[in-house]
Amino acid sequence: MGKVTHDDDGGGSKERNKLAEKSLTDLVASMSNLHLSLSSSSTIGVVMNRILEATIRYRPEKDYATLKAFQSKRIEYGHFRSYLHTAFWLSFDDFEFHVLTSYFDPMHYNAINGYDFMIAFIKLGR
Repeated sequence: MGKVTHDDDGGGSKERNKLAEKSLTDLVASMSNLHLSLSSSSTIGVVMNRILEATIRYRPEKDYATLKAFQSKRIEYGHFRSYLHTAFWLSFDDFEFHVLTSYFDPMHYNAINGYDFMIAFIKLGR
């Protein structure tokens, strides 16, 4: 695994510029972007692989009430972090969480679209 520096934004500005014209759902939930993230040796790869592992524990019929928290187009970062822990037992240090929010909030609105996250989450689990 490569050395992670605090300059590592998890994606790079070239990729972000190329993808800026796509809809945000396409940006965060496309299979090609998810596979690129999973195969990355940077922090985004580590974070996305942890999310991939969490898909194994995901039981939509059992976790329905907990997952209702993600049924929002605008989840503030603090709530998103809490929901990840409650719903999927996922915890991230501050830098990992920054990389994760940079991926799922590429326009830096300081909020996560819960629907986009769940689309990506379910696609990762396939």
